[in-house]
Amino acid sequence: MLTGKLYIGWSRVDITPPRKTLLQGQFHSRLSKGVVSPLTATALAAEVRAADGAAECAVWLSCDLPGEFWKEELVDKLQSRCPEFDSRF
Repeated sequence: MLTGKLYIGWSRVDITPPRKTLLQGQFHSRLSKGVVSPLTATALAAEVRAADGAAECAVWLSCDLPGEFWKEELVDKLQSRCPEFDSRF
């Protein structure tokens, strides 16, 4: 375990579809009639930096999406931008 200064950052974005969309959960097609509450994606990043320059970090992501079909694509994009980041989930 690394000891040092703790840095924390977070962000949240609205990912609500801009227009009516098909809803999941039943065997027939249903279109949304409006937004009851916005859908969001929230990320929290924490990093510990030691005096010698060593660092450890972790990122948590929460998305208001059904299933996990999006997870593999997101991890692939993360790996392409940050190849040194351990993206185990």
